[in-house]
Amino acid sequence: MYRFSLRRKPQIKCPSCGQRKFSPYIDNLTGVPLAEELCGRCSRENNCNYHMPPRELFEEYPEYLPDDGGDEVVESYVVRKETSLMEQEDLINTLTIKDNSLISFLQTVLPEQELNQAIEEYFIGFTESMIIFWQIDIDGDIRTGKKMLYEKTGKRDKKHLYLMHKEIYDADDFVVKECYFGEHLILQHPEKDISIVESEKSAFICSIIWLDQIWLSTGGKNKWLESSWPALQGRHITLIPDEDAITDWEEMMSEMRMQNLDVSIDKICEGRDPQSDIADILLNDGFLPVIKEIEEE
Repeated sequence: MYRFSLRRKPQIKCPSCGQRKFSPYIDNLTGVPLAEELCGRCSRENNCNYHMPPRELFEEYPEYLPDDGGDEVVESYVVRKETSLMEQEDLINTLTIKDNSLISFLQTVLPEQELNQAIEEYFIGFTESMIIFWQIDIDGDIRTGKKMLYEKTGKRDKKHLYLMHKEIYDADDFVVKECYFGEHLILQHPEKDISIVESEKSAFICSIIWLDQIWLSTGGKNKWLESSWPALQGRHITLIPDEDAITDWEEMMSEMRMQNLDVSIDKICEGRDPQSDIADILLNDGFLPVIKEIEEE
């Protein structure tokens, strides 16, 4: 755990460009901003690019140095709770394909062989009429799973969303740290670059269309999953945000670049309906049925 970290929200006025795009550094011991009028980073990476980290602040303005010396890493102050993991049997017991609205819908727009292969690769689970998107990390450990209900049209019923670790274990004792959906595929395909989308369904569909990429999902607009960023090292990463997440994901791209990740952004959803994602574009533009027809000829 680092002594100082950037506060994402709320952003304040940048000392360089004057725009409210400035994230100050916070002292994690006190929760207080560290010289917020100077020490921080502007998210206007191309237009401003102001960044003063704590080390530079202390070199130029030693009066801001904390009384304890301000060591950047303070392991002694951290109470670590070990991440809980689910048992393999929890996943294996869900792998038998049952009647499922989402899969039935995708069978009408995607080639069957590639669809079945993706179901196996992502270890898609099934229970009752719902589908489970398991989160398996780069080490092959099972963090949790998201159980969801889909309508016959392929749209998600947002009233039904359950986390599998809460379904099976005592939630008070289970310390969950989510990872990317599809993260386990990174080591299996060392030659492939990575594309990251928000929804599990989108990652699953895109993996069938663009086989030269590993498709991952964050599982949420505001889930950056920083603890999984080391798993992305050495690959080119493309972020493909939903229409309403472009600004937030541009900020995420800046943060990832600060961690020396090779990352770019694809704004294919820009200007579309609010909350549109890449899967919506493929479906609404009639692209998926064409792929199915080509494969079946």
